[in-house]
Amino acid sequence: KYRERLLQQSQAEDQLRQQLQMYGAKFEQFQETLQNSNKMFENFQRDLGKMMDRSKALLAENRSVKVKAAKAEKMLNEMQDEESDRKQKLKQAETQNTKLKNLVALLQKEIAGLEA
Repeated sequence: KYRERLLQQSQAEDQLRQQLQMYGAKFEQFQETLQNSNKMFENFQRDLGKMMDRSKALLAENRSVKVKAAKAEKMLNEMQDEESDRKQKLKQAETQNTKLKNLVALLQKEIAGLEA
């Protein structure tokens, strides 16, 4: 009986040691998985920070481009207005030139008529 009991206890101890080894291995595997997860999370946070920095830089660049575009549009509008004014003044000058030519021709006819 004593040997039987000793054998049972020895077997139970072996089973418990095996379970302990199995749980120890599982715990090590869990620790490795947790470390990998932490590394992945750190990488994710670092990448997210980089993306946020890049996003801020792009937003600043976008604002700068919008300001430049607004200035360019304003300058273009001013140039178009100046061009329109110049065209109108040129048209007026051409009309005045035509009237003056007609007046000169009329005066020359009158002078020619007086001389004859």
